[in-house]
Amino acid sequence: MPVLIKKNYYKFLANSFDQINNENTKILIIDLRNNGGGNSYYGAVLLQYLGVTKFRFLKKYVIKTSKPEKKYFRKTHIKWYMYPLYPFAIFSKIGRILLFKKNGTLTDVNIKDEVLKIKKKYYKGKVYLLTSNNTYSAAADFAVAFRGAKRGLILGDTIGQPYSGFIDRIPVILPNSELKGGVSYKKYEYVGTNETNKNQGIEPDVYIEIKTELNEQMIKIILKTIPIFIKEDWQL
Repeated sequence: MPVLIKKNYYKFLANSFDQINNENTKILIIDLRNNGGGNSYYGAVLLQYLGVTKFRFLKKYVIKTSKPEKKYFRKTHIKWYMYPLYPFAIFSKIGRILLFKKNGTLTDVNIKDEVLKIKKKYYKGKVYLLTSNNTYSAAADFAVAFRGAKRGLILGDTIGQPYSGFIDRIPVILPNSELKGGVSYKKYEYVGTNETNKNQGIEPDVYIEIKTELNEQMIKIILKTIPIFIKEDWQL
């Protein structure tokens, strides 16, 4: 995974799943309602503890190369002492798109599965994911990967994040009003995107209205509701 993960997060997951497994927990409910996201690869680490060996958030994204985008990346990502190495960016696929392609070019970037090394003591029980219309960004990414891995079912409401949309903005200041804003240079498509659903949020496997905190009473309601829709052997 290409990003840094804080050590205390690894420790938190290790301790949590040690307890979950030691207590012989049969059902794990992960609550992503009202979760605005963060770092998507924290979700990838969590998938390792669920026994998932490969995952993919996106089907593809489309990058628009432009003069403002090039200026932004040179300013934010290339320090003065890196200037001698600047030409070598052409050997990177993303570097060529962002810094060297003709302005106005639209480039499709297809995404491949990423391989995970599952944890030795991963959780083998049933897993259910709770979502709401306030589930966004990295939390939505996790829901996509979770469904793609067929690790469990998604319950709740349609998430707010659409199957396809725009991410990664370039900051801009309007010349007359001097209002500050941002313009996206990248369009994404989640796995499962098609012409019908591209502007819609990702739907759950089972719609359940869950407005309150996830307390013991609500968990009982969820566990009683699921078998009505799903034919499974439920022995709690």
